[in-house]
Amino acid sequence: MNISEMIGSLHPAIVHLPIGMLTLYAVLEILPLKRLESHASYRYTKGIIVCAGVVGVMLALQSGEAAAEMNRHDRAILELHELMASTTMWFFGILAGIYAIAWLRDVEQMVRLEKFPLLKKVWDILSRVANALDKPLLRRVLALFGFVALSLTGILGGALVYGPDADFLVSFVTKLLGLQ
Repeated sequence: MNISEMIGSLHPAIVHLPIGMLTLYAVLEILPLKRLESHASYRYTKGIIVCAGVVGVMLALQSGEAAAEMNRHDRAILELHELMASTTMWFFGILAGIYAIAWLRDVEQMVRLEKFPLLKKVWDILSRVANALDKPLLRRVLALFGFVALSLTGILGGALVYGPDADFLVSFVTKLLGLQ
């Protein structure tokens, strides 16, 4: 077994942790949990979950590429599965970036960027973009779209492994998307 096959065989194990993390993040971001939102650590908790989930998705994407090379799958389902996985990463990646920049803004005072003009200029641009995107409604919408993309990725993954008639939901979605 070469390294690519070994990585590909780990895809089912690698993919499920980020699915759980990003699902938890989406629930925390979408639902208005007033009791939790009043705690300063709640924002950091959501940020840690989404950032860790995105790192996991990146690993899952790499192992998925290796797994796709090992097995013969329905090409149309595989391509849509890959597209939805990438879309999932982008939605949650934007959210992770918003949280990461917010954390860096919190420690910005500790770093003297004036000594590094180019870095300061890049930081100012990133900070402005993150400020513009860091709105509760936008975060909720991105989390919802990310969750839908994540769900479709999982459904299509189920269709790849167990077939397009694996269960009612897989069958419904593959028919709806014209993959059956």
